[in-house]
Amino acid sequence: MTEWILPCRPASDNERDNDVYRYDIDAAYESGQPIYWLQHNRFEEGDMIYIYESSPSQRIGYLFKVVSTYIPAAEIDDDDAYENMHYEPQKDDVFAEFIRVGKYPGAGLSFNDLKKNGLKGNLQGAIKLTGELREYIKRFCFW
Repeated sequence: MTEWILPCRPASDNERDNDVYRYDIDAAYESGQPIYWLQHNRFEEGDMIYIYESSPSQRIGYLFKVVSTYIPAAEIDDDDAYENMHYEPQKDDVFAEFIRVGKYPGAGLSFNDLKKNGLKGNLQGAIKLTGELREYIKRFCFW
């Protein structure tokens, strides 16, 4: 099992601007339904995904678990699966399916706290968690 930080740009409206990283993660989590995430990384079943929301919140707010990988867009026949995504899936896209595990209380884990505890650079894409940063984040998992 690999643990990842996966950044997303928060979205609070239903306007599709075809931004692959924009996702209404709050609504997706609250729905309780599995979510589908465009797969650019080598996620495997059982991997844990910490969702980092970029500006304005700049925090890790949620934890999800990968339950399925490399799902062709054509096999996802539920229009609701794309409801919180601000990207129009393409024919050749593949997705990973996540289920919710937990939500960090309050404001979550801030970017500044992550930097002070081992994050190197900015969160421009998915990163595998290791070392000091991994230990810091896991201290706040209450589920």
